[in-house]
Amino acid sequence: KEVRPKWIIPFKLTQEQALRSIKEKFSKGDYIPSKIRALTVDKVHAIYMPYWLFDTDIRRRVEVEVRSDDGIFRYMRDASCRYKNVTFDAAKRLNNEMSRRLEPFHTEDLVDFDVAYLSGFYADRYDVTKEATKTANLQRCREFLDDAILDSCPHANKMGIGSLLNYKKKDVWEKYEIEKAEYALLPAYFVNIKYDTGRELVIVNGQTGKVVANLPYEKEQ
Repeated sequence: KEVRPKWIIPFKLTQEQALRSIKEKFSKGDYIPSKIRALTVDKVHAIYMPYWLFDTDIRRRVEVEVRSDDGIFRYMRDASCRYKNVTFDAAKRLNNEMSRRLEPFHTEDLVDFDVAYLSGFYADRYDVTKEATKTANLQRCREFLDDAILDSCPHANKMGIGSLLNYKKKDVWEKYEIEKAEYALLPAYFVNIKYDTGRELVIVNGQTGKVVANLPYEKEQ
């Protein structure tokens, strides 16, 4: 019972549609080497990946100081939100950055798990416990809420980088609670493509067709 998922999102894309998504993405991408654009496919694996789905309540009180050409502005914000089905991959094989870039998964398509959905597909079981992801879940919910808080502060420039940011945040108070954490399998295509003497991995969201990869690049086109 512990390793049996509660939910699953069935594959919406066929393998052919996934490869078509890659070709379309590569055709638009700048600086992608021509040999990769040719898309010489080595192997394709359709895998149900393990994820934790968190229902989370968070409330924060934050002080924001904004410096702009118009002066210095100070804001106090008391904000709360309930997040439903925040996704965290539960497999060590999938890099956390790649996992976040693969999102979003539309959780309205979740259905009760049935082993029949696994016919013809691979499926991984989780090797990252829900306890191990609680801190990351809290940080992500903070980011979501802080983004909304900054949107409510006139003159705050969220697009700044490093020292160019024109605001400072101070956390005053916080309450955080995980209401529920459930185990689900979500669909992805892992596509190995040939490139010179090596291989590159491309991942396609099996529900939405979103393409994620870390590819070498050519400086000139």
